[in-house]
Amino acid sequence: MGNLRLALFVVVFLSLAMPVVVAAQAPAALGGVAVNVEVKEKDVQAGDILSLTKEGLVRSNSAYDVSIYGVVAAAPILSVEPKTDTSKSVISSGETEVRVTNKGGTIEVGDFITSSTEAGVGQKATESGYVLGKALKAYDSSSVGTIPVAVSLGYATISSSTKAGAAGAAGSFLQRLAEAISNPDKFGVYLRYFVAFAVGLISVFGGIFAFIRFMNTGLEAIGRNPLARRTIISGMVLSGVVVAVLAASGLGIAAAIIRLGK
Repeated sequence: MGNLRLALFVVVFLSLAMPVVVAAQAPAALGGVAVNVEVKEKDVQAGDILSLTKEGLVRSNSAYDVSIYGVVAAAPILSVEPKTDTSKSVISSGETEVRVTNKGGTIEVGDFITSSTEAGVGQKATESGYVLGKALKAYDSSSVGTIPVAVSLGYATISSSTKAGAAGAAGSFLQRLAEAISNPDKFGVYLRYFVAFAVGLISVFGGIFAFIRFMNTGLEAIGRNPLARRTIISGMVLSGVVVAVLAASGLGIAAAIIRLGK
């Protein structure tokens, strides 16, 4: 009788424990935290890549769009902000399904995904530029399909053997410049990054130049007046601190130019 009770206890325990073990081993549902936002276009669907314009959120319709905002998610794990009839759940960071084609080439796992000229649809990024994130699944079809993508908006540097060094980089730059000039929204973004880069570059190299100059002047002063060595060295240290603070301030201003423009 005791053995029978023990056997029944084991059966009941395993029947209760197995679903828990299976659930623990099952992969987490694809998705992430989304924000419910108003979208201007009515034809937007799950997986579409959205860009932020002066008119509001619309489907991205140009390659390497620097205004990419996120992806429409079908079933995010969590969404914030009230949901309305005209709002969509949009993910800007995390894993979600994205509509893509092989227009930019066969997509392999780990390839960067960017926007394309087809509204809302992504493609493989084959050159440096603004991207949506990395593909988590391969795709090779001219028709539109969906693949999971690890969304992480930003600029990606991509080396390409089909472009010849500086000539290829110059061609890419001129292409991006032409696109920026033809699109006022993009021109403002590119201009902001250019100004921030210039301010940061001037701050760093200006600081290095000023520091070297102060050092040379101080060493010459010590050679001419060894008795004032301690005073001169103190002045050199103070000058170095001032130069470092100014250089750091310049970099801070450059970062502020980028952040305030978003």
